[in-house]
Amino acid sequence: MKVSRVKKLNLVAVICFALLGCQDLSDEANDEKNSSNKDGIVEKKENNMNDVDVYDFENMGKAPEVTEAQNVEDTIKVFFSESTFDDPDEPIALNLKDSEIYINPSLSLHGFSSYDEAMELNNVEEVLDILRSYDVQSWKKDYTFEDSDTYEGGYIWRLWLQYEDGTVEKHKGEGTDRDIITPSIFDYFVKDLNYIVDKHFNDD
Repeated sequence: MKVSRVKKLNLVAVICFALLGCQDLSDEANDEKNSSNKDGIVEKKENNMNDVDVYDFENMGKAPEVTEAQNVEDTIKVFFSESTFDDPDEPIALNLKDSEIYINPSLSLHGFSSYDEAMELNNVEEVLDILRSYDVQSWKKDYTFEDSDTYEGGYIWRLWLQYEDGTVEKHKGEGTDRDIITPSIFDYFVKDLNYIVDKHFNDD
């Protein structure tokens, strides 16, 4: 009787261990599945980001910002805009890599940017010379000092440089005092940049 009882107890113990083992395997399988799902989500997000070509002008607003100093020679795109309440925005967009000027460009911060058409840019080196001469990479990221809710109108400017690695360097200013929200040599920079663009249109 004692031997039979011991066998029964051993059998019960084996069954219990077997059930616990199955539960562990089930939990492990679920963990792997959940991990796979998480990885799948991450991978899907990464794939979605990979679907966005930051080198296309329409996606420039979605490109990551620079995290380290870049060589000005590595600039592949230049976008500049300035506007006031009375003077509409007439932005400049230059593709240095493909030697193009974008006609009527519109740069969106979060959505898709656009332009009507492109024409040939025949003096890319002149554009780089301007960026070097005015040392635009040393400009402050933001010259704004006023709360936009405290005034109406004002002056707004933006300068974006995109580099070969796809990152974008951004400079801007917004406010009521144009002299304070711009670098000291800003007007000369704007004049020279506009001169390059105007030459192309006047030649046509």
